[in-house]
Amino acid sequence: MSQAHNNHKDWVMGWPYDEDAPHDKQWQKDMSKTCAMSGNGWWWGWTHRNCPIKDMKPRLKSLRSIREKVWRAESRGE
Repeated sequence: MSQAHNNHKDWVMGWPYDEDAPHDKQWQKDMSKTCAMSGNGWWWGWTHRNCPIKDMKPRLKSLRSIREKVWRAESRGE
């Protein structure tokens, strides 16, 4: 398969950070906040009820309660 145009930096248009993802300090800060809240996504869709990994169930349950507290606070405008 040939490509007439393959500029790997085209995706940078509109990228909100100064550097590429793993090296940008603001990206690291934003991702640490996101991952602390939601994990990295590999378990997306699992809950503490349907998770096949026993050791993961308590973490999913605690993440759910943390997310619910944050969502309630945000909905109240805090």
